[in-house]
Amino acid sequence: MHFCVWSKRLKSIMFLSIPAFIVLLAHITFRLSSVSIYQPDSHTYINPTFGILSGIGLVTDSGAIETSRTPGYPIFLALCYAVGLSDLSISMLQHILYVFCGLLAAVWLFKTSDSRMISSAFFCLFCLDPAPLANLNFILSDWIGGIFVLFFLIIAFGDSGGTHSLASGLVAGIAVVIRPINLPVALVGSVNSFFARNRGRFLSLIFFLIGVGTTLGPWLYRQHHVLDRWTVSTLGDWQMTAYKIGGITAMSSNDIFSKNPFDSTIDLTQSQLEACLRDRSLETCHADIRSELLKKASLLGALKLAVRSVAYVALGVGDDEIEVVTGLDKQKTRIISALGLAIAWLLATVGVFSSYAPRRLRILASVLVVALMGISIGAEAYGRFRIAMIGPFAILFGVGVNATYQSIRKFRH
Repeated sequence: MHFCVWSKRLKSIMFLSIPAFIVLLAHITFRLSSVSIYQPDSHTYINPTFGILSGIGLVTDSGAIETSRTPGYPIFLALCYAVGLSDLSISMLQHILYVFCGLLAAVWLFKTSDSRMISSAFFCLFCLDPAPLANLNFILSDWIGGIFVLFFLIIAFGDSGGTHSLASGLVAGIAVVIRPINLPVALVGSVNSFFARNRGRFLSLIFFLIGVGTTLGPWLYRQHHVLDRWTVSTLGDWQMTAYKIGGITAMSSNDIFSKNPFDSTIDLTQSQLEACLRDRSLETCHADIRSELLKKASLLGALKLAVRSVAYVALGVGDDEIEVVTGLDKQKTRIISALGLAIAWLLATVGVFSSYAPRRLRILASVLVVALMGISIGAEAYGRFRIAMIGPFAILFGVGVNATYQSIRKFRH
């Protein structure tokens, strides 16, 4: 009896077998076609990993206590190094894990929406978007952060209080510990846990906060012990000063898509910070520099920075790896990718308002995309930042593809 049930379930998802094989082959081929493994940020994850393996904890290459990088991805690397994997093998493993997780999510989405088209379209965009495809070749944390955002969405959608709220809190905390840019996930999760049920709202919220505290709390306590203040990452101070407020200031006196408009502002901020730190605290220096930058900022500058950042994150390829592997012209590749992604975003917008998927799922996915896009606004805005929202974005895309197809069918008939 059980065998027959499982046999029927397996047959119902066999439509994903061909796309899964093609996607996995594409990922493996892409990895084998490149010799690249490292980006400038890669060593900031590898060095703390050696600290974990040696038992002294997260430290920088100079031996100082690491406070800018969170421990999520270094722990993953430490596990890989512990079983003898090389960096190249880890990169290949990243591709395989990413495709496997995408396949699991596609199966869940099929059961949730009862639509093969939604599930297939989601899987293809999630795995073949140029940003994660390129990022997976490198020792970088973006891809695994994106997976945990997707897992959070799946669990949060089924939140019925109690253990569901606790589980979504645990996953939300892990997502932040991997990538601090995922902090909006915890905020979205707290609101979702409160409004997911008509009864026991406060209890659900408490369970969610316990989950977040279990995974994120120990790291926050460690940071407070080291820095004497509560923060997930000290990179946030620099990003707020140079990239966000400094970005607004730079955009106030530059054209929206001018080349390298932030360089002079960032260099000046860096020199001012170095001079200030000689006799003042880090917090005081950042506060003073932000105050000076805001005097030159304008509302129009903030608007231009937002438009520029959203364009780069939404339509950017992510890395030069696509052009390196394929050998295609950089300019043409970026134009083609931007056009394809623009269509994908248009279909995702259609998906937001479509009734071919549960309303709560569409709302959760939309809020996550907007929140993660919002936190990405700044002078440092790249296509790889889209990886954080690739899960909810791909779900809305799948719903939009199905809605468009059904509309065309109705129109023909």
